[in-house]
Amino acid sequence: MRNTVITLCVVLAGALCLAGETQAQESAELVKKLNSIIIPSIVLERANINDVAPQLTLDSRLHDKTKTGVEIKNLDRTSEAEISLTLTNATLHDILIQVAQKTGLSLDLSGPAVILRKQE
Repeated sequence: MRNTVITLCVVLAGALCLAGETQAQESAELVKKLNSIIIPSIVLERANINDVAPQLTLDSRLHDKTKTGVEIKNLDRTSEAEISLTLTNATLHDILIQVAQKTGLSLDLSGPAVILRKQE
């Protein structure tokens, strides 16, 4: 019985390690994709963050070579943060970093989608 429990623990620990590696790989792939999408021009003037996230999703599809883009979700729907930003030939990654900094939201790049949420 003890050997079965130890074996089960080793198997579970291995599964958790694989899950962590998979998440790290997804995150690295997402960052690579964000860096490959160049937005020629972005002009935001007092734009509400609730409007910016879906617009950046559309822009990512438009300027992605594969046309799949990246899903960008704002989980802080109560935020009324406004942002002003003007950039040319910027990667989507750089744009998202600036958006997060200027709105006080955190940027989660750990999954298949980009998540903006309240900082903890």
